[in-house]
Amino acid sequence: MAAPQKLGAGPLQHVSSWSGIRDVLDEIISVEEVKIFKTSNRVYWLATERLKVSNPELGFVSANNWDGVAAVSAGLRTFWIQRTTAEVPEELGFQVDVTVKAITELPELLRA
Repeated sequence: MAAPQKLGAGPLQHVSSWSGIRDVLDEIISVEEVKIFKTSNRVYWLATERLKVSNPELGFVSANNWDGVAAVSAGLRTFWIQRTTAEVPEELGFQVDVTVKAITELPELLRA
């Protein structure tokens, strides 16, 4: 019987390779590194620390409004993929920067 696989960058590496997107990713970053989870600002700062960029230089994309709002509170530029009009943004004191209906809208926004 195989030992259970530990969560972290390993499974993320595997899934990104399996899905065919690994070659377009600069880094794979996991909250397992810091053992703190969302919505802690520390989670959202992981990428800025690893990539050595400032918070406004980094775009955070999520299909969960609460996740995008938490990223805004951490100082990141945020994009919420609102999959249906039935999904309404949570009222948490912050708003995401950009709302899109599909991930396919992002490339044009990011070129701007």
